[in-house]
Amino acid sequence: MDADALPFLSRKIVEHMGKKYTAKVRKQFRNYGYGDAGASKTRRAFKKYHAVSGSPKQDIDRHNSVLRSRARSLYMSAPLATSAIKTLRTAIVGPGLYLHAQVDGKMLGISEDESKKLNKLLEMEFELWAADRRSASVSGLSDFYEQQQIALMAWKTSGDTFALFDVGETDILHPYSLRLRLIEADRVCTPSTTNVSPLSTYGKNTDTGNNIYDGVEVNEKGRVVAYHIRNTFPGELSTETVKWARVEAIGKRTGMPNILHIMDAERPEQYRGVTSLAPCIENIMQLGRYLNSEEAAALLQTCFTIYVTTETDGDG
Repeated sequence: MDADALPFLSRKIVEHMGKKYTAKVRKQFRNYGYGDAGASKTRRAFKKYHAVSGSPKQDIDRHNSVLRSRARSLYMSAPLATSAIKTLRTAIVGPGLYLHAQVDGKMLGISEDESKKLNKLLEMEFELWAADRRSASVSGLSDFYEQQQIALMAWKTSGDTFALFDVGETDILHPYSLRLRLIEADRVCTPSTTNVSPLSTYGKNTDTGNNIYDGVEVNEKGRVVAYHIRNTFPGELSTETVKWARVEAIGKRTGMPNILHIMDAERPEQYRGVTSLAPCIENIMQLGRYLNSEEAAALLQTCFTIYVTTETDGDG
């Protein structure tokens, strides 16, 4: 029935009930705290901003392969990305972090002079190993200080990197057997035989019952117990049979780490790192395209030929 056809008193009741219902609805949808700020669902800026948060496995592990590839591509092709990574390398490690021994003489029961002599001796002994390329690395191509630079650049570009402790031969010139071997982030991955699906980074070790997150094996308490390292680089053309080596995080016999995982965790329960270029990949890519277009336009502009015409005759 039309409201105008109702008696005056009935219309007033209908209007009053309508206002009361509207006030009730408004009260229900009133925003409090962050609901009026970053969590608002009514502001125009957020109407099409539907963010969904997942676990570190969903948000990071599933996308890490693409992020690494794009970050490396920008590092090799975009000067801005290259300078960002190299600036971090120079600012953090520079020529390398050197040992500056500071033994506690009081704890050892020795004098201050003896402490200074011991500090000098320790620094000299460490330098015998660190400054020699054949002593510090498995490949023999870089000393300890150069490996720091390589590790930091790989960490910032790929999100994380790994260093294996290996044992090498000793002789008169190389008295220490410790060798470091840097491992590319991509080679630490979940074995295909344990994957839940061919495209998944999540797997399960059937021997131990532990979960494997993108190559990192974790026990039921969430502690990292092992890393699975592939013998070849994923996607690399090779005649070698693909296989994985399981490296325990801590040696059972020595109680010392077998491998160093260099990463910067952003969230709890995160087991793999994310490239430092991840938040700005799109911006760097678009800026690179813009600069290339400007350079091409400027180069094309220099190729234009200018013709000057006049109405006078040749003699004039």
